[in-house]
Amino acid sequence: AVPALMPLLRDDQSSVQLAAVRALGASGNPVAISGYPANGEPDVPAGLRELMNSRHEEVRWAALTALASLRDEMAILELIRLTEDVQPQVRGRAVHAMGQSGHRRLIDPLIRKSWTESNDVVKREILDALSALVPVEQHPACETGLVVAASIDDKIQCWVAWWDARRPKSAVASPRNDGAEGIR
Repeated sequence: AVPALMPLLRDDQSSVQLAAVRALGASGNPVAISGYPANGEPDVPAGLRELMNSRHEEVRWAALTALASLRDEMAILELIRLTEDVQPQVRGRAVHAMGQSGHRRLIDPLIRKSWTESNDVVKREILDALSALVPVEQHPACETGLVVAASIDDKIQCWVAWWDARRPKSAVASPRNDGAEGIR
């Protein structure tokens, strides 16, 4: 499937590019990250990484999300960096993409971001991303209805306490250690 999808990354229609990006991200095939050698075709994108610079905003975000789901370190670091953008919309999109990536290593950066985020919309995105990354049966009690958390900040505090109880204190997130050892 990957060889058939790669040429679609150069299509003139951004909707075709988007579909190809999403399919490549879902493929789980790391070849999609950098692609195949161009074989003398300079207009063939090398892979999803090249689309991080697309002139189409939706294609850029889809490429970042797909790359993060393929565990591309460059994309993961870019998403984390974008959570510090001055624009709340950018922070929210980055957090949303982190949740969509399925990459549990992003739990720790999301928890850390929750400590300092002031925008309620972004805080809700953080809560949604955490809910997407953590299996439902492991959500903190405030998320499963056992304890009612009255506000967004209460829910964030509940997630922070949950993470502090699960995260090994000596663990450092790295490409080999997804930072989610306490989550099974």
